[in-house]
Amino acid sequence: MGVPGLAVQPVDEGNLELAVRFLGEWVSDGEAEAREFLADHDLIIWLTKDLGGRGILAVMPELIKEPTRVAAAGQPPKLIDEYVGRANTGQGSLSIAHMRSPSGWAEPGQRPEFDEFTIVLRGALVVESEGAQMTVQPGQGVHTRPGEWVRYSTPGADGAEYISVCVPAFAPDTVHRDE
Repeated sequence: MGVPGLAVQPVDEGNLELAVRFLGEWVSDGEAEAREFLADHDLIIWLTKDLGGRGILAVMPELIKEPTRVAAAGQPPKLIDEYVGRANTGQGSLSIAHMRSPSGWAEPGQRPEFDEFTIVLRGALVVESEGAQMTVQPGQGVHTRPGEWVRYSTPGADGAEYISVCVPAFAPDTVHRDE
């Protein structure tokens, strides 16, 4: 990384204390809050020094090179590629997955502990809840809430392709599928 006048290095164990001191100057609780921030965030944080020798922290974007294929419930099998979440990045606060389900796919009903936001890209996704059913078309989205019973399926001839965002991140032990 070449920025004129800046010496850039990643924050690691060798310079963590220096990073804590620099970040601590910017946050209300000082070094304790800085240490907690650095420990709790899955970010690439860089420590830099400008021409005057002052320390600067900079957060850099992190490329997610590829998703992790995760097992799916329901038949016939669908594909789930998780880009952000417990399986691919270790992120527990949310998950983002690209789903591709074939025609005729259906999964068991569930009562998850997380919000789920789904955006349909292609095909149609049928969403059943207690006493209601809707079909979500391409360009539309749906939000299901924690504790709400829901069941997803793709009975149409084209199946469906969609993006799912779960907050907090999806986990098998928090989805509570019907037996």
